[in-house]
Amino acid sequence: MKKIKYYSFCTKDTRNFNSIFYHHNDGKFLLRECYFDLLCKKCGKFDEIKSIKRGLAECDIHEKKVDMFGTEEGLICVSKRLKSILENAGVKHLDYYFAPSARAAEYFIIIPTRAIPVNKQCYQFTKKCNICGRYESVNGWPSSLEMELPQEPLAICIPDIPNEKPSGLYFDYMASEDVIKLLKAEKITGVQAVRIYP
Repeated sequence: MKKIKYYSFCTKDTRNFNSIFYHHNDGKFLLRECYFDLLCKKCGKFDEIKSIKRGLAECDIHEKKVDMFGTEEGLICVSKRLKSILENAGVKHLDYYFAPSARAAEYFIIIPTRAIPVNKQCYQFTKKCNICGRYESVNGWPSSLEMELPQEPLAICIPDIPNEKPSGLYFDYMASEDVIKLLKAEKITGVQAVRIYP
């Protein structure tokens, strides 16, 4: 059976500062106080996924027209229009979380629920925290030949090892070819895609 093609997809740069968890204060990039209870007391990282799932405070996002954009944290937000397109098309393995902002249109963070097992040897890990278990940094990209990607025409997924920056984790989003075709057919703005597999 012919394997489904997959693409790494991300967002185009925008002129706006867009952040889910942080805000600017006197030129500094600071975590909002409402997330302090999720901070690791040793390394200073916090649980981004738990904070998203329990409900977000006001976000510092400013987009009004683009269908898809990336945040400072490496998350992808989609417009209400794009959310409806993805849901109606039956795109699988996605959760949507409302990102409230009085300065922006209605947007949702997308978090893939399908995590693909990958080879740990493809990543570099730096300074593991013995309290929360997070690393200061994780950098890498899995071998596409080793990944068992979903053989479903409409699917979005992520590797089961997220990359990490000192400021937090960020996902590598992967989408099947039919998802990319759907985005192009609907003239979705803000998206970039690069074929990775097979």
